[in-house]
Amino acid sequence: MTLIKIAWRNIWRNTLRSSMVILSMVIGIAAGILFLGIAYGINNKRMEASIYSHLSHVQIHHEEFGQRMETKYYIENFKSIEEQLKKIPEVKAYAPRYVFNAGIRSPRAGQGIIIKAIDIGADSLVSNLKDLLVEGTYLDKKRIAPIIIGEKLAKKLQVKINKKVTLNYLSNGDEVANRFKVAGIFRSSALGMEETTAFMRRDDFEAQTGVSGQAHEIAIIATSLPNVNMIKEKVVAEGSAVESWTDLAPELKLMDMMLDKMIFIIMGIILLALSFGIVNTMLMVILERTRELGMLMSVGMNKMKIFQLVLFETVMLSAIGGPIGMVLSSLMMNYLYMEGIDLSVVGEGLKTFGIGSVIYPVLMDGDLLKIGLMVIGIGILSAIYPAYKALRLKPAEAVRAI
Repeated sequence: MTLIKIAWRNIWRNTLRSSMVILSMVIGIAAGILFLGIAYGINNKRMEASIYSHLSHVQIHHEEFGQRMETKYYIENFKSIEEQLKKIPEVKAYAPRYVFNAGIRSPRAGQGIIIKAIDIGADSLVSNLKDLLVEGTYLDKKRIAPIIIGEKLAKKLQVKINKKVTLNYLSNGDEVANRFKVAGIFRSSALGMEETTAFMRRDDFEAQTGVSGQAHEIAIIATSLPNVNMIKEKVVAEGSAVESWTDLAPELKLMDMMLDKMIFIIMGIILLALSFGIVNTMLMVILERTRELGMLMSVGMNKMKIFQLVLFETVMLSAIGGPIGMVLSSLMMNYLYMEGIDLSVVGEGLKTFGIGSVIYPVLMDGDLLKIGLMVIGIGILSAIYPAYKALRLKPAEAVRAI
């Protein structure tokens, strides 16, 4: 306890220098945590954009549908699967869809796209399509069948609201061609969706093809992310593939795994840089107090206690700066999570990567604890070399030092 008291007093003998070391730790930790929070926020934004615009948490298809997206591959035992989903408590909502390839043409251009024929009531519970609309209205029933297309597709086709387009697709081997009116235009941060996906009414598809009570896809939203795998295990669908969002978009899961590793790499680099500042400060302290340390050894303080004294001083600096940095970082993250960070200045660039312009920084459970342990570890490691240098001092030479 005596050594700890001496170490504490020694830290504040030069208040400015100690304060600068502590401040550098606080700023470094805060900057590192903010960077990680933004990285997680960007990943969450991208994941949510994909899940709630077209992926959903779980999808069910005919087992051949993923390889050949043809209209003949309807889900087998569709009604039976629906009954199962109604009894699974982890299922928050589900929506059946018809999904197929089609050609879309305007008087000026045309291209191939994916059409999703949706039940406008059920789909609003699993998709945020309504919120993505930037022009026009939702798929309300009209004299001419309505269709919603992406902003990029509208520019490519050179069409606006209430303009007509033609869809060509195959249904059970027969070619179907029908005219649609552009009811709405959506904007999405999900990669490629604006240019490749359009939405029509499920009722219109059935009326045009004569098909009824079938589906190519069932989109499911779980009550929470941890329940996704439970839904996969509980659904019995012979002849069908039950896939989670991580199966459908493995790159999103890969990004999650990469960010888990990044927390150690990025914070390790920041704390390593801070450790050099701590080591440099403590070496200066030893140089300034060489004579003092020599006198302590001359009057009987053994070298191990000198080693411990320097060790305590160094660790104390980390023990002060670390918690302050983490508390301030936690407050900062809570504020930014509520308010968000508006990056609309680079919104178009972020949109290219499937990310919205407002980011809500967030940390995963246990991240602050991991960072706290890293701060303690770096503090101890930073103490070893200065303490070793103090250990090498020779009393007879040290007391004559100027």
